Amino acid sequence: MIQPQKRPPKYVQIYHWFQEQLRAEKLKTGDQIPTETALARQFNVTRMTVRKALHRLVVEGIITRTRGKGSFVAAENNKNFIFSLNTISGFFSDIRRSGSQPAFKVNRVEIIQADPKIADPLQLSGDLRVIYILRTFFADEEPALIQGTYLPYEPFKTVLEMDLSKGMYPIYRENFNLRLHHADQTFTAVMSNRFETRTFGFDSPQPCIFLEWVLYDDINRPIEVCYCTYRSDKYKFNVVSSLPVQLSMAP
Repeated sequence: MIQPQKRPPKYVQIYHWFQEQLRAEKLKTGDQIPTETALARQFNVTRMTVRKALHRLVVEGIITRTRGKGSFVAAENNKNFIFSLNTISGFFSDIRRSGSQPAFKVNRVEIIQADPKIADPLQLSGDLRVIYILRTFFADEEPALIQGTYLPYEPFKTVLEMDLSKGMYPIYRENFNLRLHHADQTFTAVMSNRFETRTFGFDSPQPCIFLEWVLYDDINRPIEVCYCTYRSDKYKFNVVSSLPVQLSMAP
């Protein structure tokens, strides 16, 4: 029974209880966690308090939650996928480096009219048509990333007739003879929206990492605009930075 004290908060006490159960091996990898209702009854707290404790465990990768199945103790070697902001690499490369098997599903391909958020970075004028490609990427059959890609219609209209199974970067190189050069990237912390929550299999909105990028070729032409939502319980972002010489020499 949780002690009725103000500090630490009850959800922290529940979190620590789970940690103790894991250390004592009373909970092991793959074990199913009781429902929020059962835990609330066990600890004499509200479901919201239980949910707060479970959320912390999910964020730390200690448990996983899947819609329709429940919550489970994660494997000790629960993999984190490293996305490097230093190089232009595809999802498949990132996932294979982690030792997992990548795959993706095309959710939608259509022609739409670009709003200013898309038209401006693509430097569109006159013809505002773009090809919109929505894809869900999987690592070992688990959804890890949702990506929306926007391409200028006129130079890339033949993409609509292509097999996208090999990915976009090979298509750029092999079908359009493009040399990818750099990307302007911005990322923020967000909560998953309804579609993302359902697609990732969450039972409620969860923290995600939202990455926006504009990809350029070697003559500084914008090739694509992408909006990507990454699972924060699966992804880590890596940046290698260097200081200017005068600063790096300072004590």
